[in-house]
Amino acid sequence: MKVNRKFILILIFLVYANDLFAFQENNVPDLVLFFGRFHPVLLHLPIGGLVVIFCMDIIGRKRSNYPKNLIVDALGITALFTIITAILGYCLSLEGGYGEQPLQVHKIAGIIMTILTIGLYVSAKSKDKSIARLYYPLYGLVLLTTIVTGHYGSILTHGEDFLT
Repeated sequence: MKVNRKFILILIFLVYANDLFAFQENNVPDLVLFFGRFHPVLLHLPIGGLVVIFCMDIIGRKRSNYPKNLIVDALGITALFTIITAILGYCLSLEGGYGEQPLQVHKIAGIIMTILTIGLYVSAKSKDKSIARLYYPLYGLVLLTTIVTGHYGSILTHGEDFLT
């Protein structure tokens, strides 16, 4: 399947990006930092997409008006924006000035969320019933990792005691 190969290459990039570029904190190209600053803007697209698609899925199944093609296409677009957001987040992290522990948890959770979102798209698109059965468990994991990723991202942006 062509799509899976592309996603696998992107995942390898995400996991090994730090080793591939190995920028020193003061030696990061301005263009990389420029694109990284779009991370806070784009991160809302995958979050909103996942929530809206989940609601459409549940409502569509309850009303027996299930728009499968629309849901699969929307998940593909959401997976793409999750990948872009993760890459831009990596670029933003190179700017420095973030707490190491929350940044590491946010980065790892973001990579896991990206992988799970791609898996969700693949399971929604699959005609193989054993893979398609993973759809709702994967959706639950995607939503859970979205919450964890978002929580640690908010700590990086607003500080640990922002809500309280």
